[in-house]
Amino acid sequence: MLKTLILSHNNLTDAKSIEHVTALPELCTLDLQSNKISGAEDHEEVVKVVKMCPSLRVLYLKGNGITKRIPFYRRTLLSSCSELRYLDDRPVFDEERRRCNAWGDVIKNGGSIEDAKQAEQAMIGLIRMEKQECDERNHRLFKEMAQCGK
Repeated sequence: MLKTLILSHNNLTDAKSIEHVTALPELCTLDLQSNKISGAEDHEEVVKVVKMCPSLRVLYLKGNGITKRIPFYRRTLLSSCSELRYLDDRPVFDEERRRCNAWGDVIKNGGSIEDAKQAEQAMIGLIRMEKQECDERNHRLFKEMAQCGK
């Protein structure tokens, strides 16, 4: 099965020119950088195409006008593609995934951008609290271990 498809520098222009990738269920890496995908009329369709790639882990879209046309580009793609681990030149870390999913859940349910931002901020607060609890637990365990060593 084809797992990597490099279509960079091919003058692809729209969702229709890339929709064939949906027939590749095990596609992990899709390189569409430096094409002419402007997304002027169909940026939502392009998002739908990549969303229909269930195994997609790496996506390169940089060098296309669509990156500026998709509202909240990175959040939108990360919340739409649950397995994506690398977008353009940046890895996707778990914390970012959780923030984007909180944001995306609100948008998918018809919420406003402001509500989505509030959901993202709430997730950031939760992540901070979890980190603090973990740090405190580790500190306590270290102190206990140090006491046992005396």
